[in-house]
Amino acid sequence: MPELRSYTITLLTLLMLTLAFVVVTNYSTLTADNNFVADNRTRIKGIVRSTFDNVEVDEQERTESFTDSASQGRETRPHVIFILADDLGYNDVGYHNSHIISPTIDKLATTGVRLENYYVANLCSPSRAQLMTGRYQMRNGISQILQPQYDECLPLSEITIADVLRNAGYSTHLVGKWHLGYSRRECTPTHRGFDSFLGFLSGSETYYDHTIGWPQNGRHYSGYDFYVNERIAYEYKGQYSTHIFARRTMDIIEQHNANEPLFIFLSLQAVHSPFDVPKKYIHINKHFKDPTRRIYAGMVTCMDEAIGNITQALKNNNMWDNTVLIFSTDNGGPLKDYEDPEFLNPTRTPTVASNWPLRGGKGSDWEGGIRGAAFVHSPLLMPQVRGTENRELMGMVDWLPTVAGYLGKANIDNLTLDGYNIWSTLSQGDASPRQELLHNVVVSEHQSVYGAIRVGDWKLLQLGDIQGANVKFHVNRGLHIPPPEMNITIKSTKVQAVEGSNPYTLLFNIKQDPREIHNLAAEHPQMTSLLRDKLTEYSKFIEHHGEKTLVDPEKCTRNKTIGPWL
Repeated sequence: MPELRSYTITLLTLLMLTLAFVVVTNYSTLTADNNFVADNRTRIKGIVRSTFDNVEVDEQERTESFTDSASQGRETRPHVIFILADDLGYNDVGYHNSHIISPTIDKLATTGVRLENYYVANLCSPSRAQLMTGRYQMRNGISQILQPQYDECLPLSEITIADVLRNAGYSTHLVGKWHLGYSRRECTPTHRGFDSFLGFLSGSETYYDHTIGWPQNGRHYSGYDFYVNERIAYEYKGQYSTHIFARRTMDIIEQHNANEPLFIFLSLQAVHSPFDVPKKYIHINKHFKDPTRRIYAGMVTCMDEAIGNITQALKNNNMWDNTVLIFSTDNGGPLKDYEDPEFLNPTRTPTVASNWPLRGGKGSDWEGGIRGAAFVHSPLLMPQVRGTENRELMGMVDWLPTVAGYLGKANIDNLTLDGYNIWSTLSQGDASPRQELLHNVVVSEHQSVYGAIRVGDWKLLQLGDIQGANVKFHVNRGLHIPPPEMNITIKSTKVQAVEGSNPYTLLFNIKQDPREIHNLAAEHPQMTSLLRDKLTEYSKFIEHHGEKTLVDPEKCTRNKTIGPWL
């Protein structure tokens, strides 16, 4: 017996030493991995797990709802991960188009709440400004794309969602694209409420070299645009941006104390042009015959893989059960130049992105330009809404009061907002507090008002006036084009397919006619007049923040880099 006792003690001692070695080794590895300033070029290569080795999504989730937790005296606030895709078409997710390979997005959307009456601005910068401020573009001063050669940014008087959440105790991080101005340091993300920033400041650049270029004064100017906070980060040159952004987001999650609230704005470059993706994602999408659309579909697949890795990181760090994940596009997918003589050539793909069955695309106020592919997924949603479509009216402008005001318990009483708190609509299926939504409003040089507004199921699309202000642009951007992989034949892609006599004032019942085919303005003159009056009233609140100034391009490309120059 003494020999057996001695043997048992020795065995237990060996087991304890082995366990201690494993713990210390794992801790050392984790500590090394968490060093954000380490050689990221080495770390990122090969570290992003491929979800296509195993496309299963973990379905184990907590069953308690956010409302149940609140009724029991909830002490913790949820983590919020807001994922913004760039230029993603309404029809370019697998749950809308079975040809698209996006298993993670599809699983999250179909087991969460799909937003099918949800609207964004028609361009990149205005949509981001709505998200940041909870205010329409007529108030926040960002109604067009911000260009790199201009001295302009989101007005410094605007309070951002990151400002509000950080003041409420959240850790706030921006990963990816900014595109709200950078001519001055105070315009950049870490001066607008974000604790950290990794990404690019401009609106579009190459995916590996991270450079942006533009023509001006008969010359071509370009510069490198990739930052860690306020430091130009050359170590990322040659790495694919979607992989970089996924790894950085995972690092933030892995390093974060799960008991403290976290806000990450993952503003992806994908799937904006130029169209580029590692070859393995193109191979996965070899069923697309058109080569450019095949690359585009591969970019969606790569983005989907990144989202899968991020959700797994949340689960690994015991954060998933208290996370609200929001996915949205910034605007509709872009159509090719309508003046291209090959635009309507049936032998060529007329568009890379697809907003089918909606009409139009990016840059216009047709449904294809402003109705966004979006969903919310969270274990905090009530069981009865999981796996449902929500067709209540809501928009990008509603996220600040919902995320910061309600979920984040931040004080937003002093803010003048256009958004509503829509959490009960999302989490319980309640009616939306929003009955009206301004899509866009512009006053032309002839002092006529055009734009688009939604009231209930009715939408007014005011294209211009008798002088033709803005008419050509919007009429031609209203093409109705199915993607080639769906093999759908329609009578006409041209906007002339819209019925009705007045080419400038269009009224649609969007619930009954989401493709915007039947112009009902003549049949419903009172509704037309009501919506036109509302649009005119909104135009009176357009805030002007001074003329944007075109600068010497040599200033904004100093040392062949893009960044603050004033």
